Amino acid sequence: MGRIPLKKEMPYSYAHFARLYREWLKTKPSVMRQKHKAGEKVFVDYSGDKVPLYDTAGNQIASAELFVGVLGCSNYMYVEATMSQKIMDWTMSHVRMFEYFGGVPQLVISDNLKSGVSKVHRYDPVITPAYYEMLTHYGVAAMPARVYTPKDKAKVENGVLIIQRWILARLRKMKFTNLIDLNNYLRELLVVANSKKLQKYPYSRNELFANLDKPALSNLPVNKYTHREYKKARVGADYHIELLGHYYSVPYTLVKTELDIWYTDKLVECYHSGQCVAKHIRSYEQMAQSTITEHMPIAHQKHAQLTPEKLQQLADEIGVATGLIVENILQNAKHQAIGCRVGYGFLRLAKEYGNEHLEHVCIYAINLGVYDYRNIQILLERNVVANIKQQLAHGNIRGAEYYC
Repeated sequence: MGRIPLKKEMPYSYAHFARLYREWLKTKPSVMRQKHKAGEKVFVDYSGDKVPLYDTAGNQIASAELFVGVLGCSNYMYVEATMSQKIMDWTMSHVRMFEYFGGVPQLVISDNLKSGVSKVHRYDPVITPAYYEMLTHYGVAAMPARVYTPKDKAKVENGVLIIQRWILARLRKMKFTNLIDLNNYLRELLVVANSKKLQKYPYSRNELFANLDKPALSNLPVNKYTHREYKKARVGADYHIELLGHYYSVPYTLVKTELDIWYTDKLVECYHSGQCVAKHIRSYEQMAQSTITEHMPIAHQKHAQLTPEKLQQLADEIGVATGLIVENILQNAKHQAIGCRVGYGFLRLAKEYGNEHLEHVCIYAINLGVYDYRNIQILLERNVVANIKQQLAHGNIRGAEYYC
């Protein structure tokens, strides 16, 4: 048996194939040069490095985040320190950045931060409601970068490097006890950084910003943005929604409905299908409720209005004796709520027997020394007063005039 002839083209080993592929890949373009229009884009992100905050004794108590924004055309930078990356700090950093620029670009390119993006998607991410509201107020759109694609926001990545290498280097030997002092110093350093000449151009960021981006930015809105927190809440069977331990009423017709809740430190607003259905003054009292009478069903409104004073007024309108009975019920009740409930039940007897008849029975009961609800109800059920009047009207009874 002869030898098997070798094929002219043998398959590569994996290591050799990978080496050849890497060599081939170097010959292919991997970066697309982007041309940024004036006033079109601003790139925003947080620096990975934080700034420590200290107490008066020199002990570190917290770390401040650094928010960085860079305009696409002029590379003009903005930086500020915040206590967190939460939605309020995130949105208000944008607001202060727009005010620092003196105008608004058309598009914000951000990372997929949870405060800004509620659902990550390569092509169509979902913006969080609070972030979307702020962007809408300023008439600017957001286009989060693709996940794991830092080149989508290369401008801000370079800006972050500048902040870390140049600005943070000047903060290392300094100790700040609050954000105000830290941001004031950052603002001074920012002016210097934007005034430095660029390496490849004989211009500074300030000069490029004044000539390119600044004239192309949209005007700031007349009214400054007020941040509102957002959450969804389902209306309970008692037509109230719960917000941070406090309960707020909404129209009872919305029971079991999911509402959009927008709130600030002073106001709570409830929306259904884009329409505001309830507004409340913000309360910080835990396990308490804020109820608007108009939100209640008619029966609940009437019951809520039954105060001891109101019950006494209704009883006095029926008659003096009825008023005395209700007064006795309210005074002898172990609790005001119990007295109101019993008094309300007693006055409902007038609907069944009539005001005049109830007043007559109350007079009769007082003469007998009876002042409680139960016994007076028995007198009404047995029609005692009517029976007495019928006996007095009998023909064999002479009457008082016989003796005159």
